[in-house]
Amino acid sequence: MNAISALDSWQGPDVPAFVPPTLLPEGKQAIWLVNKPSAPQSVVRFVRRALPYDATGEMFKASLSNFNLAGNFNSRLNQNLREDKGYTYGASGYIGGGKNSGIAMFQAQVRANATVPSIEETLKELKKASTDGFTDKEVAFMRQAVGQQEALKYETPSNKAGLIATMQDFKLTPAYLDKQNRIIKTITRSELNSLASKWFNPNDYQIIVVGDAKSLKPQLEKLGIPVKMLKVEG
Repeated sequence: MNAISALDSWQGPDVPAFVPPTLLPEGKQAIWLVNKPSAPQSVVRFVRRALPYDATGEMFKASLSNFNLAGNFNSRLNQNLREDKGYTYGASGYIGGGKNSGIAMFQAQVRANATVPSIEETLKELKKASTDGFTDKEVAFMRQAVGQQEALKYETPSNKAGLIATMQDFKLTPAYLDKQNRIIKTITRSELNSLASKWFNPNDYQIIVVGDAKSLKPQLEKLGIPVKMLKVEG
């Protein structure tokens, strides 16, 4: 911070006031199909609106709950879609946010003929996590793995610059890192499962599919979820 203290005396025009866009209601769950003719693969994404960024609040804790569902290579979703079924090279998910809104997303790029099974398996994993939660073993693994990852986060100059930028953007003090570490060590299985129940309900997610609409649309309609064509401009 001392090295960039000269910026405190910066003289220049005021930054224009940012007006947050009005977010439309998400509505009932649907499959939003984007046509990519003859595509050998499909992109599948489950998305829902989440809360703005917080360093130590609900969204941070929900990201810990997501760790075993889709937040690492050994997660349930990746083990299911990649290791067990062989539908994809990798499946993942995250919960993140900016200053005004956030997103929860689960995604995979899958073989075209595995598009519908991949959606079905993702729905199953979300439902299982939201209803049954996680085991003591998974919670212990999260504590150890996230703690070890933290030790490698700030090694390079780029890492350190990113840390400073985050602190400036969100008006954080260095103490927030200590608080995060305390949360990782002390958050209970009950709290993680409660967050999973709130944020991983599969019915709360919109499903986006990019692939060959001609072959996929009839298959997707059999899932019993409304299928809507979505045209991407540009």
